[in-house]
Amino acid sequence: MSESIRFRCMCPVLNCPNENLIYWEHSTCSNGSETIDTNGDVKCDQCKTKDFIMNWKYSCGTHQNGYQFPDKAKVAKVLGALVNMADNDEEALFIVKVCKRIRDRAN
Repeated sequence: MSESIRFRCMCPVLNCPNENLIYWEHSTCSNGSETIDTNGDVKCDQCKTKDFIMNWKYSCGTHQNGYQFPDKAKVAKVLGALVNMADNDEEALFIVKVCKRIRDRAN
């Protein structure tokens, strides 16, 4: 099983109405595609900045107040929804593992 995948999910900010699937990119990099690993760490492929998903701020351009930290319950919800959208069983198992790890680390 892969150790990381391209980071995609709906906006994890509480009360954000945007339900579109977003491939997240690091705002300070010109080509900063992000990945998420099995520990729930998000990493920019360009500058190599890496931190726990709950320590990043997100702005999808839809919610107000710019960049905001994610909501723990919404992160679980949006990542959990990805299980049904996974391209294959391996990716679905990866997402479940990430969700469990985030739950453990966020408590």
